[in-house]
Amino acid sequence: MAAPTANQSSPGLRSSTANIMINQAQSTPIESLPSSTTNEVDADVSTSDVAMVLPAEDSDTGMSQEDKHLATVLRHSFEWLYLFLLLLMLLYLTYKIRKWMRERGAKQKVKQRNRWG
Repeated sequence: MAAPTANQSSPGLRSSTANIMINQAQSTPIESLPSSTTNEVDADVSTSDVAMVLPAEDSDTGMSQEDKHLATVLRHSFEWLYLFLLLLMLLYLTYKIRKWMRERGAKQKVKQRNRWG
């Protein structure tokens, strides 16, 4: 069986709207399509339009002295607060693991006593 040509529909079931759309697409030449599908405007990219990434030291350039001082104090406060909370979490985990190990050891001792006693 030969492959269908451009004017013939392919075998299989289709709805009537699909057949109408295929027939319209076959009868519409490409040149008659609206020009909105083509790129009408080519964007000019210059380096002056591109945002520059500033290093961390230069992030305070638009601030007053009081704002710079406040930002520095808050930055250091949050760093130390984070480290303090991390230390507390590690101490809590150490406490819970030691408690769990003590309880586990106590249960094993009870089981050993019950076996021999």
